[in-house]
Amino acid sequence: MSAVVHKHSIVKEVATLNRRQARAFRRRFAAALFLLVPACGDSPGSMTTSPTTPPDQAAITVAIAPATSVPLGDPIFPWAATFTVTLFETAGIAFDVETIEVQLEEPVIYPNSVIEAAAGSSHVTGLGRLAIPLSIGLSENGVTAQVVVRGTDENGNALEALGRLVVIPAQGP
Repeated sequence: MSAVVHKHSIVKEVATLNRRQARAFRRRFAAALFLLVPACGDSPGSMTTSPTTPPDQAAITVAIAPATSVPLGDPIFPWAATFTVTLFETAGIAFDVETIEVQLEEPVIYPNSVIEAAAGSSHVTGLGRLAIPLSIGLSENGVTAQVVVRGTDENGNALEALGRLVVIPAQGP
């Protein structure tokens, strides 16, 4: 019944057009209908889609919210920042985090044991997420660094995913 109502509403719209506009509208409508009809049935001319091949490896996205540096008073690392690396798996294949590396002048590598202690796990389920809170000592007030997450998915594929850590300089004296 909704198709009939729809048909009548189209007829009302066409009635308000002048003849030339109405003819052009009918032609476009007929062409659109012609293109849609073959996709609706199982006739020999109908369109078919081939099944999609499932992915064979995990797809990891890295998200890191900006952090603000805080003064520590340490002569070697006078600044620190706390940040969270959030990992999203989007292919439906689980992933185990082995290391997270913050690429500064001297790279800082967080091993699996630190990741598990911080997040309670180093495992990202298929289509899941894992938030890993971390802290870092800094020699500068505010930095930007690439973050490399390395691990292996449940199919044995070694993977690397990249993110960017932005540490906003602390304000004040």
